[in-house]
Amino acid sequence: MDRRKEKFRIGFNVFSMVLLTILLCAMVNYLSFRHHGRIDLTASREYSVGDSTKAVLRSLTSDLKIIVFLLPDDVLYDAATELLKGYAAVSSKVSLEIIDADRDKARADILVKQFGIKSANVVVFQIGERSKYVTRNEMAEFEYLQPGAAQSIKKLMAEQSFTSAIMSLSDERQTRVSFLQGHGEPALDTHSKAGIGKFVKLLKRENFNVDTFHSLGKSSVPVDCDLLIVFSPQTTFLEEEVRIFRDFIDAGGRILLFMDPVFENKMDGFKRTGIEKMILERTGISMGEDIVLDPSHKLAFVGPQTIFVQRFGVHPVTDKMAETPVILSLARSVTDAPVQHDDKVENDSGASASKIVASIGRRYTLMMTSDEGWGETSMNEIRSSRVSKTENIDLMGPVSLAVAWESDARSSLSGDQTNKNDSQKPSRMVIFGSSSFALDSQLDSSSHIDLLLNTVRWLTYKDSLISITPRTIENSRLSLNDDQMGNLTRIIMLGIPFICIVMGFLVYLARRS
Repeated sequence: MDRRKEKFRIGFNVFSMVLLTILLCAMVNYLSFRHHGRIDLTASREYSVGDSTKAVLRSLTSDLKIIVFLLPDDVLYDAATELLKGYAAVSSKVSLEIIDADRDKARADILVKQFGIKSANVVVFQIGERSKYVTRNEMAEFEYLQPGAAQSIKKLMAEQSFTSAIMSLSDERQTRVSFLQGHGEPALDTHSKAGIGKFVKLLKRENFNVDTFHSLGKSSVPVDCDLLIVFSPQTTFLEEEVRIFRDFIDAGGRILLFMDPVFENKMDGFKRTGIEKMILERTGISMGEDIVLDPSHKLAFVGPQTIFVQRFGVHPVTDKMAETPVILSLARSVTDAPVQHDDKVENDSGASASKIVASIGRRYTLMMTSDEGWGETSMNEIRSSRVSKTENIDLMGPVSLAVAWESDARSSLSGDQTNKNDSQKPSRMVIFGSSSFALDSQLDSSSHIDLLLNTVRWLTYKDSLISITPRTIENSRLSLNDDQMGNLTRIIMLGIPFICIVMGFLVYLARRS
C-alpha cells in the first residue's frame, strides 16, 4: 500500500511540474507577445529605428499599411524587412505584409495590378486611398567588392526613404503640379511614343496632385501651384504670359522646363518661344540655338543627334546617378553663363543681366557631354547631316545639357504674387535642353525615372523630408593565407577529433575507478 502511495505521489509531482512548466511557458509567451522589445546587435545599427522616425510613427492618426515586394535572396531583404519590423513594433497603427512573389503568386499579382508595380524590388506604403512606393535603388547604395562577385550594401538609406514616404502620405494637402498647356505641349492623357502619360502617372504615384494650367488670358499662376512644368512648347508666348512666369519666379515659384530646340519652317533657323531672354535676365541661364552632338557617346544605328550622357554634376538631383546613361535626342545646350556666339539673347540686357544674376542666384550644371561633344550652330550642316566642329563658331565641349538654379534670399526678388504654401523658401528652376528622356517611349529606363523624380522632388522640397544620416555597412571579411588555411584545416580535421577521443578516454578511466 505504501508503495502504491509512493508511486502516486511521485506521479502527481511529475504531473504538477509538467503542468506548471506549461503554464509558465504560456505566461512567458503571452507577456513577450504583449510586451516585447528588440535589440540591434549589428555594428552599424542597421536594424534600429531612429528617434525621428519613432516620433513620425507615433504621430500617425490613420492606419499605415506597409507591403514588402523584395525577393528573399536579395541582399537588401534582411535589412529592409528587419527595419520595417521595427516600424511595426513602434506603433499599433502600422501593419506589415511581406510578399514572396515566388510562393504566393496570386496575392502578388493582385497587389502588382493594384499599385502598378513592375518587378519585386519595391516597398509600398499606403494610408487610406493614397499610396507610394520606394524602389530598391532608393533604399541603398550598392558596390561590388570583387569583380564578378554579388552585390553588397555600401550605404543603407532605407530609413530616410521609408520615413520620407510616410511623411508625404501623412500630409493631407497634396503637392500641386501643373503642366502648362496651349502652346503645342503634349496632353496629359496622351499615351503614345511622344506622349507624357507615363510621366504623369509617375507623379501621381508619388502622391502629387497633377493638373493643367492655361496661361493665355490669365493674370497669374495659381497661388497654390507648387511646381509649374513647361514641357516642350512649340509656339511663341505672348508678352503677358512671359510676365506671368516672371512674377511667379520672383514670388518664390518653382518651374521645370523642357526646352527642346524648335525650328522655323523648312529648318531655316531656330524659333524662340519668348521666355529665353526673361530666364537669362532672372537666372543667368542661357539656352543655345544649337544641336548638341557627341561622337564618342553616339548610339549605334541612329542619327548623330541622339546621344547618351554619363557625366553629371554635383547636385541633389544627380548625386545618385553615378554613370548611369541618360539618352537624349535632338538636345540643345543649356549653360549657366551667356553663350558668347549668341548675341541676340544679350541685346539690351547683357550687362544688367550679369549684375542681377550675381546678386540673386546660384546655378548648377546637372549633366554634360564628354570633352569631344559640341553644340552645332550651322543649320546647313544640321539639314545635310554633315556636321563638323568649328571653333569660335560652335559651342565647344563639354557642353552643358541641363542646369538647376536656386535664388538667394527671397528679399532680393521682387513681385506682387506670393506663393502661400512656401513663402519663405527660395525660387527654384531646372531646365533641360531635351524632353526626349521623359517621353513614354523612353520612360521605361530606370535612369530616366530616377532623373525625373529626383528633379521634381528637389524642386518641391521633397528630396529630404526628414534628415537621417545613411548608415555605412561594415562588410567584415576574414582573409587567410595558405599557411593559415592549412593550420585551420588541421585543427578542424585532426585537433578537435583528437580532443574528443582524449576526453572520452578520461571519462572511461574515471568510471572504471
